[in-house]
Amino acid sequence: GQLESPRLGRHAGKCCEQEGWMPGSRSRSLSLALLLSLLLALAALHAAVRALRSRSSTATATTAFTVREERAAPAAGPLGGRFPAPPASLTLTFGTVGLKDFVSNWLWHAARVRPRLSYGVIALDDELRRLCDGWGEPAISARRLLTGGPASVDAAFAALGGGYVRDERGKFKQLGYLKALATARLLELGFDVLLSDADAVWLGDPWPW
Repeated sequence: GQLESPRLGRHAGKCCEQEGWMPGSRSRSLSLALLLSLLLALAALHAAVRALRSRSSTATATTAFTVREERAAPAAGPLGGRFPAPPASLTLTFGTVGLKDFVSNWLWHAARVRPRLSYGVIALDDELRRLCDGWGEPAISARRLLTGGPASVDAAFAALGGGYVRDERGKFKQLGYLKALATARLLELGFDVLLSDADAVWLGDPWPW
């Protein structure tokens, strides 16, 4: 048995060579094919990343230039002297007096973003607007912004009140309704609007993105 194995192994190897499928040769061919596929995939990925970066850099430079140009020449508009006239880019949040601590934190961070943002809060009640005036921070009265709207606007303000309404389904729906109307009105006036909730903060200029 010990003498037959080498002859059988050599015979099997010879057959493999004749048939062209030696195990080592097949492994090398498979490895080369995989390596070639990997190189092609990496080349395609590299080209896609370069194209994406090029488009992103162009868009960022264009957007940043436009926004900064608006900031450089602020003028009194329909929102009062604390905001530029349209067309302009506004970074805003909404709030009621029940969210005054969140709003104060949001304003504090927004004021420190450089280059300076045209930022402010859309106050959904007069109490918050007066607080912002006392803080020296820009605020837009949602009531004033939506003056002349449908009767449902007054009903929504009356239902909303000034408290924390996140856990009150009916009032929270009214809040969403007023947010949508106020945003639509700002767009009609010619503003670009970037909104964020009052429980979030900006640590850098969001407009280039």
